Amino acid sequence: MKARYTLFILILVFYGCQQKLTTKKEITDYISDPENGLSISQNLNNNIKVTLAYIPMSLLHISNNKLRISNKHCYFSFRISRNHSQLLRQLDFNLYSKMITVLSFRMQDYVTASNGKSAIVRPTQACYQQTFGLTNYDELLLVFEADKILSSKYFQITIDECGLGLGNLDFKYNSTDIIKFINISSDIT
Repeated sequence: MKARYTLFILILVFYGCQQKLTTKKEITDYISDPENGLSISQNLNNNIKVTLAYIPMSLLHISNNKLRISNKHCYFSFRISRNHSQLLRQLDFNLYSKMITVLSFRMQDYVTASNGKSAIVRPTQACYQQTFGLTNYDELLLVFEADKILSSKYFQITIDECGLGLGNLDFKYNSTDIIKFINISSDIT
């Protein structure tokens, strides 16, 4: 019992003494560092790169009025590129049109999260972010209820094959990495 109490105190001191992240650059650098467990990238065939990254509310730049922002949710950015350019812009017109429709209106049918404790969880929202060629990736914002995915030590987000030929993609997260980030970050200055 005394050992558990000592361990608890050490954890509190460790997390309490860490420097807070306060600027947008500090926060994005922390998230982008794969060692922090918040951004997971996979390199696939045909020079395709996919990345799923946790995004804190403070970094969300929303131009979509349909997106409901809440601290009760976890936000993830799913990015796809080929040869460091947007993948969709490299598709033929018919497939491009189909994929815009799927990404804009049907991705909730292709994305799930599971934490091993509860049933499979679908995102509350999946919003395709129009970038109009200004970035080198296509982006989909995924929103999950935080209490449903962070309630166990690990959770996995799966993106099923949706028509792009990527296959099923699995991204495994440690819940404590997200909780640790929340504890060391603060409002952006």
